[in-house]
Amino acid sequence: GRRPWLYARPRTRSDVHSQDYGGSPELVDVTIRNGRMHNLLLDVNAFQLVEQETSLSNADFCNNHQRKIETVYYQEIETLIRQTTGAAKVVCFHHQVRNGKRGQGINSKSSTQYATDIHTDTSASAAERQFFECLDNDIPNKKDFENGRFLYLNAWRSIDDDHPIQDNYLAMCDETSLIKPDDYILYDYYEPGYAGAHYYLSSRTAQRHRWYYFPQMVKNEVILFKQYDSDPDLSGRMCFHSSFSTGQNPLNIPRQSIEVRCMVFFPHHRPNTCPSRDGPARVAVGQLFLAVQYVNEWPRMGRWWFKDLVGKGKFQELLDELVEDKNNDIGTKNASYEMKSAVKKRAMDQGFVEIAKTAAEALK
Repeated sequence: GRRPWLYARPRTRSDVHSQDYGGSPELVDVTIRNGRMHNLLLDVNAFQLVEQETSLSNADFCNNHQRKIETVYYQEIETLIRQTTGAAKVVCFHHQVRNGKRGQGINSKSSTQYATDIHTDTSASAAERQFFECLDNDIPNKKDFENGRFLYLNAWRSIDDDHPIQDNYLAMCDETSLIKPDDYILYDYYEPGYAGAHYYLSSRTAQRHRWYYFPQMVKNEVILFKQYDSDPDLSGRMCFHSSFSTGQNPLNIPRQSIEVRCMVFFPHHRPNTCPSRDGPARVAVGQLFLAVQYVNEWPRMGRWWFKDLVGKGKFQELLDELVEDKNNDIGTKNASYEMKSAVKKRAMDQGFVEIAKTAAEALK
């Protein structure tokens, strides 16, 4: 059957799903252990607790002082990650403030509610795409960092000036307790300006999974947890995580936290485990061809536009528009000029014209 999906944005008429969520979630009892009692390491277990002060106040975070967060705080996190991992370069590219009391839903531009489903925030293909976006858009001397190893990492911190975290903790699964690939379930995730494949966790072997949290976290503590590591020799490469409640918060103090997503570069790592541009381009072309083959399911105006351009032989114009990907259906909306050019060349080389003609002939 069709793999699960989740929309964290309003669906549009052009979306292929008729509901915001598709899947079969299960409730499973697990034990979540105190991580402070264990030596949990980033490259072994896929997460680690570290310490670092921040110069920002709770008001800076919760009042959405974007400029201060994206300059001062990002620099603090980049320094922390370089010192912890030995990386040559760190790029912070996204952050999210969460506060259960203030949160107005997942599309809120300020603070959002807690994420209580077990998930990862990426997959191998989506992480490689993000690697190239950071490389092309945020690093002037990108050729110095396109080889070696890359790490997609989250940095998670309490932003409460006055209290330790009392409830709605972050739980993380020790990746050494998972069975690969059995436990990893791909699902399609959609949010404003983004579409990609992420992972849910299978319940089949849930009793083998080891879960941890760090109780009473204070503001000078940071959890680093992996979204994806390109080094295949490490046991900790990806961290399933979720918020959970203990039901014990007598003072009713909401958890306040910030998470920052970062791309981390190790250009001197050997062997080279970074992707070539051919990999993400290949994935994008596959998505493109799939979209064209299902043109019958497009909205009526889209079908008319497609058939008109094919009938006039304007295949390059058609391809250019599809690769611009305004709805991010094939994952190239935010891609660099170089990546879009690679996708278009590969699509033409692999028979885009004939595929488009065949699809147009089948249109009703």
